[in-house]
Amino acid sequence: MNLFATLISFTPSTGALTYSVDGVTQTSTLVSSTKPLRAALNRYLPTDPVRPIVTRWNTLIDSAKGQVTFDNLNPVSDILNTFNGITSELAANDAKVQIHLKLKPNSDIVASLRPISFIPTDPI
Repeated sequence: MNLFATLISFTPSTGALTYSVDGVTQTSTLVSSTKPLRAALNRYLPTDPVRPIVTRWNTLIDSAKGQVTFDNLNPVSDILNTFNGITSELAANDAKVQIHLKLKPNSDIVASLRPISFIPTDPI
């Protein structure tokens, strides 16, 4: 299931990702197998405060060797440049995201996460 949402908060220690979909607050869980997906950077205005954060997100994906997942890809001392650190920053800035939940019945596990520049008015 795909959701288009505005991030509210992220708790790295538990993986709890809280977001709003059409004004309804929901919480799902990021796990080590959650796939961070590249954002379409060209859709962000140069003045968008989220753009530098999304640039770091894409750079982290590009620098990874092999399959990219939500595992901590950098040393813990470099928390700002991990997916956990960047996701926390995105949430602090009310970033928009596309969330794909696993298709198990009543699953709250996030299969993939992608920053987006806006929430489509008529998502498919």
